[in-house]
Amino acid sequence: MPLSRRYLLAVAASSSVAWIAACGGSNATAPSAPAITRVTISGRLVSNPSHAPIAAAQILVSGTATTLATTDSDGQFVFETDSGVAPLQVELRAPNHLTRVTLIARKAHAATIDLISLAAPFDMSFYQLLRADPLPLAVWSTDPSFYIRTEIVDPTGRDFANPPGTGVAVPQSVIDMTISGVSTIVSEVTGNRFHVKTVETGVGYRGDAAGWIEVQFFDRTKTPQPTYSGLGGTNRGLYGNALIGIGGASMGIVWHDA
Repeated sequence: MPLSRRYLLAVAASSSVAWIAACGGSNATAPSAPAITRVTISGRLVSNPSHAPIAAAQILVSGTATTLATTDSDGQFVFETDSGVAPLQVELRAPNHLTRVTLIARKAHAATIDLISLAAPFDMSFYQLLRADPLPLAVWSTDPSFYIRTEIVDPTGRDFANPPGTGVAVPQSVIDMTISGVSTIVSEVTGNRFHVKTVETGVGYRGDAAGWIEVQFFDRTKTPQPTYSGLGGTNRGLYGNALIGIGGASMGIVWHDA
């Protein structure tokens, strides 16, 4: 056989093997991408502290303009999202309410979420009066405990957090009213999510401690005080001091964040 014919047959044979391999000589298949599962999240948006439904509120993906849902007249909302382990961070906006950013689990469930009402007289100017300094608000994460100092103090020109005692006892009726009052206040201002954990009394100053609020009393008729402000959570956790004026026509409360 001439050389040219042997060369052509070899080329033809090689081409045939290559073509067979390319057209199904192997049974391997490429892995398919996992299917994306969608979940339905529903819930209700209510106003704090009234618990009235909030209509026409927007639920958005936090940090974006993507609206997931708008609440109906009963405050109900529903939307779909991809399932996953990491929670979905959302932003909730409603007229006359403080905008809130929160996390929602990516699973089928119903959630009730509240927004702080800014309706008069409790608008932002009211809340700003509660603080002398412009520190950001922080959310409570634990039930607060209260320590009530049973000796009247004199805070004039002295350390507000630890003013000296006067040797005069706080009337027991005032202490009883304070214990009853803080229980009501904590429940109402937190939408019944937190309650007073512990109440202790003593003559001396207890000192700052996470989770504790110290209550002290002064005589308004002898040592009138300007309005201090603030009580709540900071980046150091929930703690604070409350200075309460007694005597005169009424009892006045002067709050101060330690």
